[in-house]
Amino acid sequence: MYVIAASAAVGIVVGKQAFGGFPKNLFNPALFGRLFLILAFPTALTPWLAPVDMVSTATPLRIFRDTGATTPIWNLFLGNIGGSMGEVSALALLLGATYLIYKKYANWRIPAGVLSAVAVIALLNGQNPLFHLFSGSVMLGAFFMATDPVTSPKSDSGRLIFGNGVGTIIMVIRLWGWVPEGTTFAILGMNYFVPFIKTEMQRIKANKEKKEG
Repeated sequence: MYVIAASAAVGIVVGKQAFGGFPKNLFNPALFGRLFLILAFPTALTPWLAPVDMVSTATPLRIFRDTGATTPIWNLFLGNIGGSMGEVSALALLLGATYLIYKKYANWRIPAGVLSAVAVIALLNGQNPLFHLFSGSVMLGAFFMATDPVTSPKSDSGRLIFGNGVGTIIMVIRLWGWVPEGTTFAILGMNYFVPFIKTEMQRIKANKEKKEG
């Protein structure tokens, strides 16, 4: 419990309030707290359990990193795998994401940018895009974390750029990084660039209006 409490405190105090609180925070507070957990208490995230017999097991991305073998897509889709709570079932995440987009709580362009970048990079590297889309925390990150309205761009083109950036960083870390998964690092990294994306989109819009005028 102390690990959860410490991570939550860091996310709220450092990730949110230190920047002026809502809606001035630059980084997603939940992911900021998770980053602290990854760095300060790495073993707290490692005892993955199989969903049926509840024995220790490796995640699909760890198996892929260590052996090159991929978990059956159907197992990934239904969530019959080991992993973090809330990220293992692609089906459940897609159902939740559909509701969020339907109710306009989340903009579809950000997850579209994330998922398209992941799929394209997987194909270019001769790998199954469905494995990379359904494994790890891509779905959770794309639909529920990257779409945070405070820490993501407001323009449609900016959202696509942001999403593409998140997906690209995820795949770079997965294929060539030091850890199997990089969704947390990818979203926080792109959070940092949101002000620059906003400035550039405003500049492009101003130049376009100037030419049309």
